[in-house]
Amino acid sequence: MKVYQIYIPELSTYLKYKVLDPEDIESLIVDLDIKSPKNVKLAVLEHVIYNIKSDITEALRQMSREAAERCIDAMYNGCVMLNPRIRYRSMDRFSLY
Repeated sequence: MKVYQIYIPELSTYLKYKVLDPEDIESLIVDLDIKSPKNVKLAVLEHVIYNIKSDITEALRQMSREAAERCIDAMYNGCVMLNPRIRYRSMDRFSLY
C-alpha cells in the first residue's frame, strides 16, 4: 500500500490517500456489498483516506454544508481515481437495482 499526500487549501491540511493493494480492494468491495448506496461513499472515504477521522472531519465541520459536500465529492473522486476498481465494482452492484 502506498500513501499519497495532497494539500487541500479549502481544508487547510494534507489529504492522505491510500493506494490499496488488490487484496485490500477486494476486502473493501465485500464490505461495500452490505452497505446501502448512500453509505458507500462514506465507507470508501473512511477506508481510503488515512486521516479522515482526525484532520479532515474537523475541517469539514468548520465549512458550510454546501462547501463540505463539494469537498466530500472531490475526495471520493480522488479515492476512485487512485483505486479505480472500487468504482467499477460498486457500480456493477448498484446497476442491478
